[in-house]
Amino acid sequence: AEEVADAPVRVLSSSRPAVAVAIASAPQESTLQDLASDGLSGDGALVTLNLTRQEMAVQKNGKVSYYKSAYWGTLQVGTPSVPFRVVFDTGSGHLILPSSWCHSETCKVHSRYRRSASSTAKDIDYDGSAVTVGTPRDQITVSFGTGEVTGVFVQEQVCVSEASVPQKVVQRMVEVAEAEEVARLLEVSGVDGATEPASAERRMADVRKAVAASAACVSMRIIAATEMSEEPFGFLPYDGILGLGMPGASLEKPFNFLGNLAQAGV
Repeated sequence: AEEVADAPVRVLSSSRPAVAVAIASAPQESTLQDLASDGLSGDGALVTLNLTRQEMAVQKNGKVSYYKSAYWGTLQVGTPSVPFRVVFDTGSGHLILPSSWCHSETCKVHSRYRRSASSTAKDIDYDGSAVTVGTPRDQITVSFGTGEVTGVFVQEQVCVSEASVPQKVVQRMVEVAEAEEVARLLEVSGVDGATEPASAERRMADVRKAVAASAACVSMRIIAATEMSEEPFGFLPYDGILGLGMPGASLEKPFNFLGNLAQAGV
């Protein structure tokens, strides 16, 4: 429920350097052999992500000293998935998104994450324990250069891209799985001691996993911002920040995006 965010908070703190630049792509692995016949084999494949480059002038003594660049792309967050533009930051280890709990103009100029609109969202404390309505919940403040973000924690599904397996291929996979299940049921029908046929639900789960793998999806802990300083976040073209730092840059390992991808075998 949305009102969970209004519960008393236990304050944590974290400081990170200004936003840096990184470009990343994640490998994927399919779970059904027939993906290969359709040119969708996960062996050595990459999930690609279109990036936008932002160039900023850095001045010294009233003159442009040098230019620095930031790259941002789009992640799909929640179920159903909602696109968010995020900058790739090698100096931090969290995914931070403005949320519907943040009512400032700084947040309103961006797409805001709505926890109540996602079936895969779960209110948590920093250690992953569930939060219930009316009980205190953890809160964190993270510094980024001249600004800072305050937020609460949510367990959520995050995808690098939308599923790249064509819908017609998914449909064919479903039909094959159903046909094979029917054949197995007919084969063992009335035969004592017959081996239990493969579960249709399990085979359907394989289909769903193949689609999820094609989008490089993971369930991870994210920070839903309840406050964002106007400087610099009110003037940035992207919504949030995706930390690509090592696990040591994260509050705990389940917050680390690349670590979660590696653990999931994506």
